[in-house]
Amino acid sequence: MSDADNLMPLELWIHTCRYYLSFFWVLRLMHASPYLFNALLYGRHGIRKHWYPNLHRRFIFMRHVTPVLGCRLAHWSMLNFIAFNVFASDYDRYCGDLVNLFSPVAPSKLYIRVYLDKTPASIVKAEAPLTEIRKEYSICDYTFVSRLTQIVATNSNLRVLILVGNCINKKMTCMLVKGLERNTSLVELNISSNEICDYGATSIFEALRHNIALEDVNVNYNNITDSGAVGIFSAVSHMRLKNLSIAGNKIHNEGMRALAEMLAHNITLINVDASWNSVEIKLFDDLGNALKTNTRLSRLNVSWCCSSLDDRPADVTSLCEALRVNKSLTELLSSGNYINGDSAQMLADALKVNTGINKLDLSDNFIRTPGSTALAAALKVNTALVELNLRDNYIGPTGSNALTTALKINTHLQLVDLRMCNLVPDIDEVVLDVHRANPRIDCLV
Repeated sequence: MSDADNLMPLELWIHTCRYYLSFFWVLRLMHASPYLFNALLYGRHGIRKHWYPNLHRRFIFMRHVTPVLGCRLAHWSMLNFIAFNVFASDYDRYCGDLVNLFSPVAPSKLYIRVYLDKTPASIVKAEAPLTEIRKEYSICDYTFVSRLTQIVATNSNLRVLILVGNCINKKMTCMLVKGLERNTSLVELNISSNEICDYGATSIFEALRHNIALEDVNVNYNNITDSGAVGIFSAVSHMRLKNLSIAGNKIHNEGMRALAEMLAHNITLINVDASWNSVEIKLFDDLGNALKTNTRLSRLNVSWCCSSLDDRPADVTSLCEALRVNKSLTELLSSGNYINGDSAQMLADALKVNTGINKLDLSDNFIRTPGSTALAAALKVNTALVELNLRDNYIGPTGSNALTTALKINTHLQLVDLRMCNLVPDIDEVVLDVHRANPRIDCLV
C-alpha cells in the first residue's frame, strides 16, 4: 500500500482546519486591504494625487500588491484546501468524498495542493489524459518541480500549466526548462508572481521557442529587468504567441525599446500587457513608431509605466500619428502616465479620424479642463469609441459640461467613468439629462 492510500479525507480536514484558524487574520487582511487603500486614496480626507503625486502612486501600487501578498501568506488556508487539492487519476479513490462534497473535477485536470511528491506514476505517463495543471499561491520544493518536469516533458496531452505565486526560484526554473524543451503541446503558461528573474525568464522563452502550439504566456511580477526583457522579446520574435503579459517587473528604457522593435515586425501578438514597469516619458515615441507598421495588435496596456521625477508630461506625438493610420488596435490602456492637457488635445485630434479604438483608459492622469474639452469635441464626431475612462483627472466644471454635452450627441458610447473628477455640483441631474438623450450610456460619477 502506498503512502497516498493512508491519507484519509478526515485527516485532511483536521490538518487544514488547524491552518485555517492560524491564518484567519491573514485572510481578513487580504480581503480588507483594497477597501483600506481605497479610503486612503479616494476618501474625503484621503491622499490627493495633485497634492502628493509620488505618495499617491505608491499607495496605488500597494493597493494592488497587498492582496497578492495576503494570498501567498495564506497558502495553507481553507480557500487553498478547497480549490487546489489533487483530483486526478488514482487520487480519485481516496479523494472521492471531497470531489462529491465540492465541485467535481474532471480526471483530466490536476489541481495541486502539496502532495505531488506522492503522485502516482500513472499520471506521469504520456498516455494519461492529463491536460491541465494548476498550483497557485503555495510553495514549491525541488521534489515538486522534479516531478512536474517529468510530467511536462512526457505528457503530450498537457495544454495548460498555471504556477502562480509558488516562490519558484532560479534553480527550480532551470529544472522546469528541461521539461519545457521537450514539450510541444503546451498552449498556456502562467508563471507569474514568482522569482525567476532575468536568467529564468530568458531560459523559459528560449525553451519554448520551438513550441508552435503555445499562444499565451504570463510572466508578471518576476523581477525581470532590461536584460531579461531583451531576451524575452528576442525569442518572442520567432514564436507564434497571441497573448504576452510582462506587467509588474523592473523593465526600463532598454527593455521597452526592445518591445517596440519586436512589435514593429510581429504578426501574431493580439494582446500585450506591459503595465506597472518604469520607463521614461519617451515611452510613447518607441511604441508609436511600432504601431505605425503593426497590423495585428488589438490590445495594449502600458498603464503606470512612465516615471518622471520632475513631473514632465508624456510626449504622445508619435503615438497620435500612429493612431491616425493604425486600424487594428481596439484597446489602449494608459492610466497613470503623466498625460496632461496638451497631450490629451493631441489624442483628441487623433480620435477624430481613428476608427479602430473602442476602449480608451486615461484615468489617473493630468488631463484637466483643456484636455477634457478637446476630448469632448472628439466625442461628437467619433463613432468607434465604446468605453472611456477619465477617472481621477480633475477636469473641473467646464470640462464636465463639455463632456456631458458631447455624451448627449454620441450614441455609440456605452460606458464613461468620470469619478473623482471635480465635476459640477448638480452632476446627478446632468447625468439624468444625458440618460434621457442617450439611454444606452452608463455614466459613472
